[in-house]
Amino acid sequence: MDSLQGKFEHCTVVGDKEPNRTEVFAEVLLNFRRVNLVYMTRDVRTVAASWQRRADDVNDSWVAQWDCIAAARRWNGQNQTIARLLDMDDAVRARIHVLDYESFFGGDRESLLGLFGFLNLDPLPIVDAWEAMVSRYQQQIAGKPLLLSEDQVDSVLDVADMTTYLALRRAAGVSI
Repeated sequence: MDSLQGKFEHCTVVGDKEPNRTEVFAEVLLNFRRVNLVYMTRDVRTVAASWQRRADDVNDSWVAQWDCIAAARRWNGQNQTIARLLDMDDAVRARIHVLDYESFFGGDRESLLGLFGFLNLDPLPIVDAWEAMVSRYQQQIAGKPLLLSEDQVDSVLDVADMTTYLALRRAAGVSI
């Protein structure tokens, strides 16, 4: 924590896509009183497919044991950590914004506006660029298969804590 204090002292917004950071979120919230956190939750099947693809790729430095089931287990832990933080007092909850990946990259403008509102930023200057990015992203993934077998999907869903995931999606404003 000490190494972070000077590093971001004058920053307004710092982004980091490393999902393993959830393990230190409670400590960050306690030690950095002005820090607000954004957590993006994503469908476990997509996460698991990504991990499995990398585990199967002999040219990837990814560890082969980090397969779709390991992904679901890690995903559970990350989501459960955020859910515990959201269950804390109102002051902590007010400093955490849950963003739903599928909504945000699906072009749901409310998710963009909610994120920028949470960050106290004006979204208007970037709305057009965001919409263009969403369009490009959707074209890239349109029609791409999940790349998990039915058995793998079933196994992932057997491991996945869908109750916590659905609660986080509701916290992100998704109607379930």
